[in-house]
Amino acid sequence: MGIRTTRKPGDLPDSEFSPPFVGKGLGDIPSLDICLLTPNLSIGWGFFILRGLSQIFGEKMKKGLIHIYTGEGKGKTTASIGLAIRAAGQGLNVLLVQFFKSDKDSSGELNIIRERIPEIEMIRMNERHPLFKKEESPGKIKDSVEETFREAVDKALHGDYDLLIMDEIHSAVAGNWLSVDEVIGFLKHKPEKLEVVMTGRKAHERLIEMADYVTEMNMQRHPYEKGVTARKGIEY
Repeated sequence: MGIRTTRKPGDLPDSEFSPPFVGKGLGDIPSLDICLLTPNLSIGWGFFILRGLSQIFGEKMKKGLIHIYTGEGKGKTTASIGLAIRAAGQGLNVLLVQFFKSDKDSSGELNIIRERIPEIEMIRMNERHPLFKKEESPGKIKDSVEETFREAVDKALHGDYDLLIMDEIHSAVAGNWLSVDEVIGFLKHKPEKLEVVMTGRKAHERLIEMADYVTEMNMQRHPYEKGVTARKGIEY
């Protein structure tokens, strides 16, 4: 049956016959618009719709946005790892950089990503935060932070990555181990398509101003208050 051109009692209203994508959003396109076409026209409209969908969904990564996960509550690294896995599952290339975390530490994300998710490349700073390793010298920590940041920037600028996660970078800036100006300089000159996620407590106000997404994890309750220490598979 071809396209209807006449109205009969019980026919659908005119709005149901207008061609797809003409003055409509995706959610407004009635399925009957396609069903009422001849096979040849249906194929043609099918290609047109697929092209439109590819353009619409392609917009998501033409311009990479900036995310911040901050606050005193649990979930900042957890959220970023979840996003990394989601991106990898959609075929995106991910660079995951973790400050203040060592390859020698027991880490669930380190184990699973390096063994089974090649789309995610991991870099670890290999120096712990002074809160966990008090004997470490401030100078050595600063050198390690800056070296890790430079490596991340070099890879991001010259590699083919879609998503860059800099886990605990806010802690590095807040501790004066990394200049906020260096981070801002990179964000201003990052590849246009690169999505950037930055996590850690005490996000700098200037970075918050640049971000497209800002999420603050507020701690209402934590088992640490009852003396429960970090648990394998949950906190690490």
